[in-house]
Amino acid sequence: MTSARRPRLRAADIDAVMVAMRAGATILRGGSRAHSTLGVDEQGWYWEHFDEGAVERVPADERAFRSLVHDDPSLLLPLLRRPHWEAFQRALMSDDIPAARKALRGWLRWGDPMRHGFTWLALLNWPRCQPDPSVIDALRERIRDYTLWHLFMEAHAWTRGPEIRERALRFLDQVLSMVGDEVDGTERLRKAFAGL
Repeated sequence: MTSARRPRLRAADIDAVMVAMRAGATILRGGSRAHSTLGVDEQGWYWEHFDEGAVERVPADERAFRSLVHDDPSLLLPLLRRPHWEAFQRALMSDDIPAARKALRGWLRWGDPMRHGFTWLALLNWPRCQPDPSVIDALRERIRDYTLWHLFMEAHAWTRGPEIRERALRFLDQVLSMVGDEVDGTERLRKAFAGL
């Protein structure tokens, strides 16, 4: 799904987002320096507007949520992806590769803005399936720009410790086997993973 295509949400999808919001999740509209957050807490629905450090909280109601659903349903996608990513993390940590693949397919249904799901599917399917050359190029770039660290750490919920360290080093070795050679930045990543 591209960001230009309007997502098709079913009533059940909207209900799932509503449940997540009642449990504390929020919807973000805007960027890092100026944005608005729609949420619901014990005091009810609210908009929190942030602009260069100034914060204003104003009461809202469920109509604000319904308006967002109508005007820009893509804002709900992070909350629709989240349970699939969490299921992927649990499956990956328990080495349940079929469940991890299934969770990633659920994630991909709602888009893959940073191509993490697409990349992880290629990693989980290797060596059984050879990845697309674009995946190899992307992995090389992730090594060079250090975002391979983020790919691994986000999939492992930013945990640290001996088990994660071993997983991270095996992960790096697998990626290097996939790309076929050492890439600038490899040693920096190896050192970072060894420090977990």
